[in-house]
Amino acid sequence: MLNKTIRVSDEVHKLLSALATKNDTYNDVIKRLIENNEEFTDAQAEFYNQEIERVEKGIHENVTKITLFELESRVARLEQEINHDL
Repeated sequence: MLNKTIRVSDEVHKLLSALATKNDTYNDVIKRLIENNEEFTDAQAEFYNQEIERVEKGIHENVTKITLFELESRVARLEQEINHDL
């Protein structure tokens, strides 16, 4: 196997490290991210676009306001769940 060197920022390095399990290499993490990259279906994209349009028009039914801290906490929990399942 031919090894290649890539440059990443300190921030990206920390993010990759956080996604790694005990025995993962950075190659493992990057490969998993690429393989798990899922695109929206056409129906999902249409739904999200409609919801964005509703919010832009000021229609805030079924919208929950959360703080940035709450959002970061939710994302961190989801990342832990994903890492645990892998």
